[in-house]
Amino acid sequence: MTDWLIASDGAKFDVNRAFSERTVVDWSETSSAHIHDGDRVFLYQVKPVQTITHVCEVVQTGIESDDMLDDREFWIDAAAFEERLKRTWMRLSLLHTVPPALRGELSLERLLDAGLNGAPQGRRRAPVGVTELVTEVLDAAQPDSSELIRRERDLIADLGIERSPWRFKRGRRGGTRSLESFSYALSMPDAPTALAMLRAYLTAAGLDRSEGWGVSAMPSWAGPTDHQRFATISGGGIELFYVWFESASGLVTEWGARFPADLATQLPESEHMWLSTADNGDTGVHGATLDDLIAALDDPEFLDALTATSEARATSRRADWHNPYLGSLLGTSGAPVEEESEPVKDEDVEFERRYIERVTKHRLHQAPLREAALRRYGARCMYCGLDVEQVLEAAHVIPDSKGGAASTDNIRILCANHHTALDAGLLRVTAEGDVVPAPGAPSVPPSPDQGGAP
Repeated sequence: MTDWLIASDGAKFDVNRAFSERTVVDWSETSSAHIHDGDRVFLYQVKPVQTITHVCEVVQTGIESDDMLDDREFWIDAAAFEERLKRTWMRLSLLHTVPPALRGELSLERLLDAGLNGAPQGRRRAPVGVTELVTEVLDAAQPDSSELIRRERDLIADLGIERSPWRFKRGRRGGTRSLESFSYALSMPDAPTALAMLRAYLTAAGLDRSEGWGVSAMPSWAGPTDHQRFATISGGGIELFYVWFESASGLVTEWGARFPADLATQLPESEHMWLSTADNGDTGVHGATLDDLIAALDDPEFLDALTATSEARATSRRADWHNPYLGSLLGTSGAPVEEESEPVKDEDVEFERRYIERVTKHRLHQAPLREAALRRYGARCMYCGLDVEQVLEAAHVIPDSKGGAASTDNIRILCANHHTALDAGLLRVTAEGDVVPAPGAPSVPPSPDQGGAP
């Protein structure tokens, strides 16, 4: 992976508005830059801003103009946009929006101090010092919507979901309960945003700690296909929460929550949300972005109505509406699917479900736990002494799978090599908390007395 600095001219393209309304935009490519999928991009806004404002991941390159996202509403200079139609484009997925309060830490002056030899123009590889500065600043920021989306993106990557160029296909996935529907949903370009919305709802409603709900994956709907549902969370036979996406682009366009009429009177008014009425008299509350949902969940009246609705309706699960894989990903164990349409055997369903649970727990707990352990123990491998923070990991003394606590008492900081050795039983942790070779196990160098770091 390579980090790049790319200059963004606010007189030509409104990057702030683009990333406030979307999490994915297309950026024109140049033949002189060799930017690849998986690289990171630091978007530096030129004068008068002169600071890094967004950090993105390159998720696709070589996109022809005919296949690019329609971003023209964010282009201020129409002539510049028309000229770029002769080029190919790369797709940038937002990882972080730098909070305004921290943008001074990534100003041109700070970038020059970090090793940059001049104001960014065009695109260039970021010096190591700039990468370290960006990492330090972002680590100091509280998680925001872009951070929540990044965590879901990392989770999808850990699950090994194939994310090929998006083409919407309707049906023929073994039903909304199947592994194929789950995998297809997670391959959608904006799947991380959809997952962040679903997880935010489940956590706020307290459903992540219960079994009384089900979730579909890419349910099929009659009628036009320009917009489809990514997933629907239901309690019994009643919908509770859902996420919609645009079929052609795979971008999330809307979330919605349903409330019974007697609770709808408690809902606050907001210019960022709108209402609808369902056939059974329920009131639907809708928003467009994850930020809209987070703002709604921060409102006590909205949250009270949400939790009251979930407590009343999330009492049973309809198995024919539930995807056990997506359920496991979002925090419930789920029941193995036994329908004949399921394309795998029951034991394979259970294996896949447990694998998803394990990876999910590891990903969602590991990042904050590692940060806390580094603060407590210091950035140094507790076996060999290596002090390169980028390769240090939080190793569990008692594994998650055996009931190990998600606390720093149950963590030792080890380099990637010795973390693997601990998990393989070649190292052990003593009663005093020291990491030592396991009795009778092959030697795993280097240790301090074998020339490791002091």
